[in-house]
Amino acid sequence: MEKLFAPLAAKLAGNLYLQVIATSFMTILPLILIGSFALILSQPIVDYHLLSSTDVFYPVMKGWAQAAEVYGSHLNFLFGVTLGSQGIYLSLAIAYNLAQKRQMNVFLTMLVALVSFLVVNSQYVEWNWDTAYFGGTGLFSAIITTFVAVELYHLLVKKQVGYIAFPDTVPASLKESIGALVPLAVVFLTMVLIRLIFAEVFSTSVPRLMMMIGQPLNLAVDSVFGVSLASVVSQLGWWFGIHSSAILSVVMPSFDANILENAAAYAAGTPLTELPRIVTSSFYFNFVAIGGGGATLGLVLLMLRSKSI
Repeated sequence: MEKLFAPLAAKLAGNLYLQVIATSFMTILPLILIGSFALILSQPIVDYHLLSSTDVFYPVMKGWAQAAEVYGSHLNFLFGVTLGSQGIYLSLAIAYNLAQKRQMNVFLTMLVALVSFLVVNSQYVEWNWDTAYFGGTGLFSAIITTFVAVELYHLLVKKQVGYIAFPDTVPASLKESIGALVPLAVVFLTMVLIRLIFAEVFSTSVPRLMMMIGQPLNLAVDSVFGVSLASVVSQLGWWFGIHSSAILSVVMPSFDANILENAAAYAAGTPLTELPRIVTSSFYFNFVAIGGGGATLGLVLLMLRSKSI
């Protein structure tokens, strides 16, 4: 097994892009948590009309419902600009982490990612900005678009394509920003060209196509077989010194896409018992990998019964 699994695990652990994806998801975790809490608080988990007036939870749920009528829309807005816009923040996090790996200008690299994301993942609908692909439905597109844009920008800067030289008297910040004018323009025009090709030739958009391609993976991990396979492979990695996050980064976009699909359904009024997805990132870490990487909770329980330390 070691001869079969170790080389593959080593390649996954050493893959730059998987490392960046794993780190980026951890980077935006606070936004995910804040958005999740905002969504939960925006409406009571149980309709107080279904409870008896003598039920101990009746006044709690009734008060919660009354508060939600006043503050619920504001909490939903907070959800929309945090968890509901996860694609944007993931794109920025990928650009930030990749810029550090490539030793690039962090701000300009994040600017490349942001503009590229907006060009590819958004559109105007009746003069309104459509944000349908800012959240979970745009995760796969955000990942691919960001990597393509940042790597293209890195190549152009490295080759000094269109580099504009300035005398030493010009401030360094101005020299760097204006010097990157041509690479920035090339990247942005490339994103526009990609958008144009998909719209005019294929009559679709990049995020819609990526969602169609990624949907089978989302459905696959949302099953006993899928989550079991992800768990077994990630745990096997520990035997060869491979952190599970390096392996889980492959399916993490699907986990997060599923949780965002549930969040959108819940925000639309779907009861908790009827949410479309079961296996999400929260499900995995709370039930499959409880106790942290390696599911160490069982080990801790055994240690409590140990006669010696």
